[in-house]
Amino acid sequence: MQPLLRNYDLVIFDTPPAAVFPDALMLARCCHEMIYVCRYRTVRPMVVRKVLDRFHGTGVAVLGIVLNQLPEIKARSYGYQGYGTQSADYYKAYLEETEA
Repeated sequence: MQPLLRNYDLVIFDTPPAAVFPDALMLARCCHEMIYVCRYRTVRPMVVRKVLDRFHGTGVAVLGIVLNQLPEIKARSYGYQGYGTQSADYYKAYLEETEA
């Protein structure tokens, strides 16, 4: 890992699903930070918690979770006070201001 860090500012590992394959946990020991990506309605919340607990045990800092393939209708309720999607009124108003 050290030769990579000498030549690059950022190294990204894309691993198989951490809940199924131990590869991600092994690589986590070489990482400083991670982002956990899971598909909407594919992984149960209990499984996500267990996997994140295992990652915490490796010492890697978990920066957050990305939820993939969330239906747009569901995404509207996510975020801070409804500003969680590109289709929110906040973003539409912002685009109108920048175009004017």
